[in-house]
Amino acid sequence: MIIRLILIGVAIWLVWRVVNKVLLNGPRDSSTTHTTDNNSSPARMVKCEQCGVHVPEPEAFSARGHQFCSNAHQQAWLTQHDQD
Repeated sequence: MIIRLILIGVAIWLVWRVVNKVLLNGPRDSSTTHTTDNNSSPARMVKCEQCGVHVPEPEAFSARGHQFCSNAHQQAWLTQHDQD
């Protein structure tokens, strides 16, 4: 009976440690964190006209003053609005 309680206590403690480390503190390994150049500013985010997803402005596709997350969404939007 006492061994079961000890094992349950250890299991709860291990789960708590894992959850605490992963969810609350995030990764501590420096190889998994993203580093940015201190001289550069964060990229402006723009919204895709087709699906609404936000993408960094340098990675966005643009046409007719609108921004898109991919070339496929750009083409789909252009096709849809050429019919209007």
